[in-house]
Amino acid sequence: GPSYNGPGLYVNHTVYPFNLVEVRQAMAYAIDREENGFVSLAESGIANECMCGLSDNLVPLWVSDDVQSQLNYYDLDRDLATSMLEGIGFSRNGDGIWVDDQGNTLSFELIFPAEFLDWAAAAENVTDQLNDFGFDITARGVQFQQQQQEVYDSNFQLAIRNWGVGSP
Repeated sequence: GPSYNGPGLYVNHTVYPFNLVEVRQAMAYAIDREENGFVSLAESGIANECMCGLSDNLVPLWVSDDVQSQLNYYDLDRDLATSMLEGIGFSRNGDGIWVDDQGNTLSFELIFPAEFLDWAAAAENVTDQLNDFGFDITARGVQFQQQQQEVYDSNFQLAIRNWGVGSP
């Protein structure tokens, strides 16, 4: 049956600046989810419109119309992402890389399960997209059981893991 899940980008909220909602939201606005879904899973990699942790197929069944109308769908908008980061004092350095309000580059590592080729493709694509936007992210494949444990132990900055039915 349908599983309504796929690879998702996890951010460690205990790592600065991911503890800032504006940074997480700017990242969401900067990622072309349709491109990422296609790169990862071809025609079956359908981007979710509602980034609420449920498949779009389940949202009407679980979320009232009233609440749905209040959700932010994070449509691709890199200009808005830029203004959000600038609004919290971040800027781009001479190389076009984002720096925080203290001048530290936004350099991070994204881990993904090395053996999952679809998730590896999603990781490479989201890394490329965020780097094109001005982050400095390095993707690194990790043996899949170890990568899962690293995420469970909160020993990561960014990670590709499952979202959906069993893991909203």
